[in-house]
Parts: sequence; structure tokens; C-alpha cells
Amino acid sequence: HVVFIHLDLGIGGAESLVLNLAKATLPHEHDADSQQADNKSADDESSSSPSGTISIYTTHCSPTHCYDEVKPPDGPLSSYVHVRGSFIPRKFIFGGTALCS
Repeated sequence: HVVFIHLDLGIGGAESLVLNLAKATLPHEHDADSQQADNKSADDESSSSPSGTISIYTTHCSPTHCYDEVKPPDGPLSSYVHVRGSFIPRKFIFGGTALCS
């Protein structure tokens, strides 16, 4: 299982890199939709997100400002994205973005 962690999954170079790595990590070049179909046909050992080979954790992912790959509900990677810690500020008045990440 591969876990990707990114502070703010918006639109930018680092986000693009994370998503490209996540797509490359999917087995046999499956997209999330075919992975979910495979999971439905397999024995139901786990009821969590797609029998996953990847998880993408972020503190912020706006459906109106993100790449199509993670845009719910049709994004092929949207089922792998987990937003946690949204209460954490993305930056302080004095510019502490790295501290908050």
C-alpha cells in the first residue's frame, strides 16, 4: 500500500507530480474505475475504499479548484483521496505555511 501526503491538493506543479505518481502506482495501469470493478468481483474482505494500492491524504481539496483526476465523483482518483485535518490552517499571518504542513 502506497500513501501520498500533500498539504493542499489544488492545481499546481507539486499536485501534478503527486497525481502522476499515484496514477503510475496503480497496478497494471488500471484507472480507479476499473479497480473498483475488480474489487466488486473479488471476495469482500474489506469494505474500505478501493482495495487499494494507494491512498492520497490531504488537508484541503476543493472540488472547484483541483485537477480532473481527483474531482468528485467522476475523477478516476477521487475515491483514493482522503481529506483529514481540514482544521489545520494552511498558513499563518506571518507566512508559516511549512510549519502548518
